[in-house]
Amino acid sequence: GETRTRTAFRTIYGPVITSLEPGVEAAVALRWYGSLPEGELVDRTMGTILGFMDCRSVRDIMKNVESTKIVGLNFLAADVNGNIGWQSAGAVPNRRGYSGRLPADGSSGTQGWEGFLPFEQMPAAFNPPEGVIVNCNHRVVSDRDPNPISHSWTAPYRYERVMSLLGEMSEPTIEGFRKMQTDVYSRQAEALLPKVLAYRFTDPRALEAAALLRGWDRQVRADSLGAAVYGVFVTELVRALLEDEVGADLFYYFHVMFSKYLIQDVILDRPGSKLWDRKDTPQVEGPQEILEQALAAAIEFLERELGNNRRRWSWGRLHTVEWRHAGATSSFTRKLLNSGPYPVGGDSHTLNAQGPIAAKGEYRSLHIPALRMVVPLNDLDGMQIVAAIGQSGQPGHRHYDDMVRPWLEGELLNLPLSAGRVAATLASELTLTP
Repeated sequence: GETRTRTAFRTIYGPVITSLEPGVEAAVALRWYGSLPEGELVDRTMGTILGFMDCRSVRDIMKNVESTKIVGLNFLAADVNGNIGWQSAGAVPNRRGYSGRLPADGSSGTQGWEGFLPFEQMPAAFNPPEGVIVNCNHRVVSDRDPNPISHSWTAPYRYERVMSLLGEMSEPTIEGFRKMQTDVYSRQAEALLPKVLAYRFTDPRALEAAALLRGWDRQVRADSLGAAVYGVFVTELVRALLEDEVGADLFYYFHVMFSKYLIQDVILDRPGSKLWDRKDTPQVEGPQEILEQALAAAIEFLERELGNNRRRWSWGRLHTVEWRHAGATSSFTRKLLNSGPYPVGGDSHTLNAQGPIAAKGEYRSLHIPALRMVVPLNDLDGMQIVAAIGQSGQPGHRHYDDMVRPWLEGELLNLPLSAGRVAATLASELTLTP
């Protein structure tokens, strides 16, 4: 393309990311790790990765990750001596004069960053009394913690479900953890639906939706009618609450925040919130009206997309997964390179986390558990694993997408690590000579 010249403006806080408007005495600058002056933040993430090769215990792992700064990560580890540990890593700014929830006034001189939280104060655990460590990117610090770490957390439903299933285990087994990884029970639905169904509705479509949800077992299976109604209802509820507030930006709300703890999770406990009232209508709406509107809209959507025969409604007809190759630009290359679509269960809040971004009426799964693995530390040849879609990377090769079926069905495959077991299971060998 043609050469273009652009002028970039930089401030003491970082580059300006908005246009400079005549008459507007303000601009937004981006304070970010990648734009900090040299030496202010030293990241050695690659050294962290290589350093794992020398770690021989959980304590070694937890200490090794201190040099990871640019990307915030959770590291969880276990060793053959029975130790377990968790260490969060990354650079957490010490913010002066503001919380970080909203842009700071850079011209005031009273708001800014003052270094970073010391590594010793980052959230961590080593052999906790409860004997388990569970992290699902949920909130790990309390309201009273002086170091908030973040103001954006994944909803707690997956964490709660893991803790519930662990409590039911008499002892850990590979099969128990395999079932946990493929679990599609919705703790979100368990929490929200009793509050929704406590209201009385009059619209026939809303009554039908409420009846279907009342009889649903909260399992987000691909063949579930109730799961389809629920998935669409939550989308329509958010739309009814926020579309009049944010307009076209509703898409970005769904796109960026779909797995977070959000308005749909808290609004039912706030019946007096002004967000229940739509700005685009003359009357004043409350929870009764908005919930009825969302339930009716869910039935209308399903009729439009799946037809009038309720027996043919299922979550999997809306919620599919497809591996689309960037080079699949024709019918021939799509057949050669792509795999799917396949109906799948789960959503953003189930342990089998497969979430859509539904703002534009599309429920295709856009994030998946690409790797599942269970490792018994007393038998490393007992490791079981599955990675979608295959390993060869060569279209037409028998290992290009041969992991799709076991992945869809929740199966795990043996992956031995000892030389003897590897040799015994060897199917073919490729030797590369320089």
